[in-house]
Amino acid sequence: MVKEVKYLLTAEKTLKMSQVQLENAMGMVNLASWEFDISNNQYIFNDRFYIMIGTSAIKEGGYTMLSEDYFNKFIHPDDMQFVLDRMKK
Repeated sequence: MVKEVKYLLTAEKTLKMSQVQLENAMGMVNLASWEFDISNNQYIFNDRFYIMIGTSAIKEGGYTMLSEDYFNKFIHPDDMQFVLDRMKK
């Protein structure tokens, strides 16, 4: 039991370090990240994503956004069909 707890604590520490390294690397090359939760039909963004598109999580109401809201706010109507076609692929 003690061995398992030590292993889990070490794994958690390693994971946190990896996450910090990934965030630092993404910052150096100016990359943003986002996820799509298909079960909730929501996008999940990080601060860098919002910075790159000229807004913030505070202005947009948080780090999650329904796909409809995302499309209406950030996808130009002329590009909508292209984006939808690519998502289907």
